[in-house]
Amino acid sequence: MSSINYSRDATVTTGYDRSLRNLSNRRICSSLLLQQLLYYQGIFDISWLIFWFSYVAHNNWYRLSIQNADAGTTAMIVIFLFFEPARLFIGYCGNLYENVPYLLLFTILTVVPLYGPGFYLMFGLSNPPPYIQAIQVFQIITMFLETFLGFYAAFRTYAIQKGQFYLFDHFLNKQVKVRH
Repeated sequence: MSSINYSRDATVTTGYDRSLRNLSNRRICSSLLLQQLLYYQGIFDISWLIFWFSYVAHNNWYRLSIQNADAGTTAMIVIFLFFEPARLFIGYCGNLYENVPYLLLFTILTVVPLYGPGFYLMFGLSNPPPYIQAIQVFQIITMFLETFLGFYAAFRTYAIQKGQFYLFDHFLNKQVKVRH
């Protein structure tokens, strides 16, 4: 190691400090359960969209004209199409990069724009068939799980990273006191 002296009192040490090598080992704090749920949610979303497009087309289109168009269902599917890819991407990135703001944004995007389409398509339709109710119950259950796991992963990541930060800070302050 080489030392550079800029003034009489301050000495800056450059080079690799071997005592810091154990602090680079970090605990992994991403949630495997959330990651698996996001993966399977992407697959379910594709089949969910195919189902709803075919359901709307079958019930509302007849000889290239719209019959009994349900604007609410169409609006909910458009909201879902707009927010769901961004929400899943933010969830993947937040979990894999262990980024607390992304995880909180993922959870907010789950609650605010996407609970509406889920509940509307379950309770807002007049006399929905049982298979629509079953699909929407599954969708709502997975959204509740994603909300819970998103908050859990965010707070767990925050707690682990905060502990690692204070441990690193304590170790660096201990080294500064030893040098003086």
